[in-house]
Amino acid sequence: MNLTLLLDMPADGFGDRILVGRSATGYTAQRLRELSRGGAALLAEAGADSVVYLGVNRPAPACRWCR
Repeated sequence: MNLTLLLDMPADGFGDRILVGRSATGYTAQRLRELSRGGAALLAEAGADSVVYLGVNRPAPACRWCR
């Protein structure tokens, strides 16, 4: 499965649902799909052959909801 398919499934099924962030300020499934398509277009225009993600690890908070 590629990233596009993983974003299309929730966006088509329940696009208004918040997937990332808090309920008042988070990103919906539809918005995440729009942002990913925009980013993909920028990478294609730039002629990128590959993309690398460098994430940062940090300790998890004591509580999932305590931020």
